[in-house]
Amino acid sequence: MSTLKSLLRNRKGISNIMGALLLVAIVVVAAAGFAVMVSEIQKREMERRSNIAAVEGEELRIMSIDAVLDETDHQRMEMLNVSVLNLDSRESRLVTVLINDRGANNFTSTDDKGNPAIFSFHRRLKIPAAGSRVISINFTSNYDSRYNVSITEPLKITLFTERANNFKRIFTPPTAVVKTSIETEDLGVADRDILVLDGSESFDDGSIMEYRWLVFNKTLNLTHNLTGSKVRVSFNQFGPFYVNLEVTDDTKMIGFSESVKIPPNKKFNPPVSMNTTATYNITAGENTINVTVCDINGKPSEGVMVSFIRMLGNVTYSPLGDVTNSLGIASTTLTEGEGIIQIRSGRMNPIDVSVVQ
Repeated sequence: MSTLKSLLRNRKGISNIMGALLLVAIVVVAAAGFAVMVSEIQKREMERRSNIAAVEGEELRIMSIDAVLDETDHQRMEMLNVSVLNLDSRESRLVTVLINDRGANNFTSTDDKGNPAIFSFHRRLKIPAAGSRVISINFTSNYDSRYNVSITEPLKITLFTERANNFKRIFTPPTAVVKTSIETEDLGVADRDILVLDGSESFDDGSIMEYRWLVFNKTLNLTHNLTGSKVRVSFNQFGPFYVNLEVTDDTKMIGFSESVKIPPNKKFNPPVSMNTTATYNITAGENTINVTVCDINGKPSEGVMVSFIRMLGNVTYSPLGDVTNSLGIASTTLTEGEGIIQIRSGRMNPIDVSVVQ
């Protein structure tokens, strides 16, 4: 009986068991907690990698621009259209657009249904995967104050997206280079000079798509508006003339040359014909020979030297030569006598005039 009571009072075995169970419980809890922690770390790492992949995979490409010029200043932009292509397999959301590092308050594009809409930081433009959008920025209404952007200076465009990426492109205007030369045409009765304008040495970081030549006369009135890398220009005036070249590249940036002065040249518009009365009667008071010289367009030609040469008889006159006035007329005064006077000027056909008394 005493032995049984002693065993009942001995609790050492129970304490060892409880301790072992408690230790097992602690290990299980710790393992579970560790597993949860590892799972959370793995989840965060996957999210991090996913975010990195999303950021690294995003690619917007600024394809081209189209500038709308100010009506009062054609070297300043009123509005800019920017074509943007999304090369990612996910849609991108545009947060803001910077032009030369200055952000617009908002801009215009099209929504998912293709309708025009205004977008900003609070309403972000969606650019679909493998899709494109055209962004329109007005430099008056989309900024707090008028933002002056020149088409003759480099233009930097920066796009900021919701994935904390930014995409940039700098558009540089092409450089217009003008070369001039003269080609001479034989008209039979005169040589005519033709102005040759060559812009083929103009250059750009892309491709030049258009060459436009603007030619002005001495009163700065436009006489020619021509296109092409090399053009020939004929004139109906002597000059001087002023030549400007505009070159447009594949991004629609425009480069302007400095104005090139073409000095006056009488061969630009040579005289080609003369006319006068065939017979003059001194007694009847016809004592002045007037000859009219005309250019290739049939208009009076000023500043042309005309010679009066006695071919037959004793007729006297003065002067022996004269320069045409603004009406294209050169004259000589008959004094007395009879004979034949031949009128000459350059390579034009001479005219024989009979003088009688």
